[in-house]
Amino acid sequence: LQVGTAIPEGAVAITFDGGDISIYREAWPRLKALGLAFTVFVATDFIDAGGENYMSWDQLRELSSSGVAIGTLGASYSHLVALRESEAAADIAQANQRFMDEIGIIPELFAYPFGEYSSNLQKIIARYGYSAAFGQHSGVIYRGADYLALPRYSLVGSYSNMARFQTVVDTLPLPVADLMPIDPLVTNNPPSLGFTIIGDVGPLDDLACYLAQFGKLNIEQLGLSRIEVRFPDALPDGRSRVNCTLPGPGG
Repeated sequence: LQVGTAIPEGAVAITFDGGDISIYREAWPRLKALGLAFTVFVATDFIDAGGENYMSWDQLRELSSSGVAIGTLGASYSHLVALRESEAAADIAQANQRFMDEIGIIPELFAYPFGEYSSNLQKIIARYGYSAAFGQHSGVIYRGADYLALPRYSLVGSYSNMARFQTVVDTLPLPVADLMPIDPLVTNNPPSLGFTIIGDVGPLDDLACYLAQFGKLNIEQLGLSRIEVRFPDALPDGRSRVNCTLPGPGG
């Protein structure tokens, strides 16, 4: 996408977070047999600590040498947005050094621990030269996406059935511009959330936005394509995720 190469319709990228040993024992053999590539994001402190639930550096080297992409979650898998900028940068730098020492590479891909990121953290990621960084918010990656805040669909637990996978594969992007607030680490609560839909996506009558704590949210359309989301109350402490959806062609 970054260089303009055409991608087949319905293409997916497979990622794993955390370095669980089951990735090495279960996922890798099955995906390798099917010829499917994937990326595994790990926090280096967890690998250094060892333990039967995590892969070792030897196993990560084996994955890397076989063509599996290794990405980073930083060193400590901390809430980086809660750290001072110097502390977050030091955590990322420590992980990079451990990857270089053990595997001989510095990963090009970053995944934000817990899916949490801020504008300041994105600047740190850009400064370290990562080609892309991933959150844990749902959405489709498209050519105009923010490559330092890429979405991913979770496929675990009750969300891991084939019906949901098919829905994910069939989902189209909903490109937006002028997203407010600019920084996802909000200071005003409830925040003022708004965006402008770009491109021809059809009528917006069935656009709906949801938040787990409040259910379906009230939205207001301003003009042809500006959407403002109204929260009934302050957001709870911690992470909150608003999902906005619109039926595509054919419903």
